[in-house]
Amino acid sequence: MINIGHQQKRACILYDIATSHEYNNNTDKYFDNDKGDRNEYFTSAHPDAYKERKIEILLIKTEKLLKSFFNK
Repeated sequence: MINIGHQQKRACILYDIATSHEYNNNTDKYFDNDKGDRNEYFTSAHPDAYKERKIEILLIKTEKLLKSFFNK
């Protein structure tokens, strides 16, 4: 058996999920690659992920951060 590193294993999982039709019905679900069983990879995200105001604040802060890097 080939021993692959943790990051390569995660990359293989993401590739499989992105290209396999098996996962087509998992739209809008949170992907947790720390789960051991592929059937448990998709769950609900943290409750804050569904709060519009929290999302708005995150987007504003992200935009400010990106501008600080790229508008020099």
